[in-house]
Amino acid sequence: MLVTLSALSAPSCVASTEESPCGDPSAISVDGTITRGASEVIVSSPHNIEGTLRSDVLIDRVMVGGVLAENKGAGNYASWSASLERQDLEGGRTPGEGVSEIEVVAWDYCGNPHEIGTVVLPVGDAPGVSVTGLELLPIELPGGECYLPADGQAAAIVKVAADARSAGSSVKLHASQGSFSGTAPTLELTLARDGDRAAALAYFASTAPGTALLSVSAGGASAAPRSVLVSGPPQITPSAKTIPLGTSYLATVRTRGNLDYCVVEASQPDRSQAAIVEPALGIIDRVMSVKSDAVDCSAAEVLRVEVRFAPEALVGAEVVLRCVDTFGQEGTATFTAGET
Repeated sequence: MLVTLSALSAPSCVASTEESPCGDPSAISVDGTITRGASEVIVSSPHNIEGTLRSDVLIDRVMVGGVLAENKGAGNYASWSASLERQDLEGGRTPGEGVSEIEVVAWDYCGNPHEIGTVVLPVGDAPGVSVTGLELLPIELPGGECYLPADGQAAAIVKVAADARSAGSSVKLHASQGSFSGTAPTLELTLARDGDRAAALAYFASTAPGTALLSVSAGGASAAPRSVLVSGPPQITPSAKTIPLGTSYLATVRTRGNLDYCVVEASQPDRSQAAIVEPALGIIDRVMSVKSDAVDCSAAEVLRVEVRFAPEALVGAEVVLRCVDTFGQEGTATFTAGET
């Protein structure tokens, strides 16, 4: 998760020192190079594609076709790689031609895509398809949410459908991370007649924050993948800070999911306060709902919380800030009054 914080010596500095974590996309510099994976001969699976990336913003993920790349560098996808199976190569096939076009796209934490390049791979003639009309339906997330928690305590419903004549055929689900029905990242299902179609379902959960890519294949057939955002608990930065008496400090609460409420516990509530200044929600009086009416995971949710101790507060007084997301995951930070 991208975390942004600002330190203030007085409340009057808030407006002049704070900037949005998501600026003008045209001002963001992201570029990269595909260093391995090009081929002039027909490729087999798994086929590896590798590259490098340079960015002045934090990168959420690098997509190689429908595959989530692995971060191989010291951080921020400075070096990445992806292993493409046959269904991934078939997913990029140009209709009527024996080539597959694999696009490489980096996504930053503000939801902006950055095209890195395209690899055109010879893949030969299309294989025979025993399952027709194969489709991975929209993922059903619990509670009408747009993400899953990274504590593995909530699961999404994943449903595969195909033409009715495909009933009885086997299909294979694959996840880039997480597991299906509490077992493994790969699960084989048998399609059963479901009205005028054939279908099967499974449950998906994850304990790893990030973006999970779900795909399905059956023999030579494949369908467009689906992505599931998996968010860890809200992050409060800093998680601990000493603030001189009579001054304030601006902390950042950030989550890739959706916040529900924030709680303040103060040892000297009459001589300290915590207020949400961005958006301007005001002082947190023990418990404050921060849940938005709209369910939106297109970008990280960010709160700015100003914590202040009065000059007459006792050294060592504490303010504990807790923020909880809509699945009950909690982030905590402790602020302590220090000498002026």
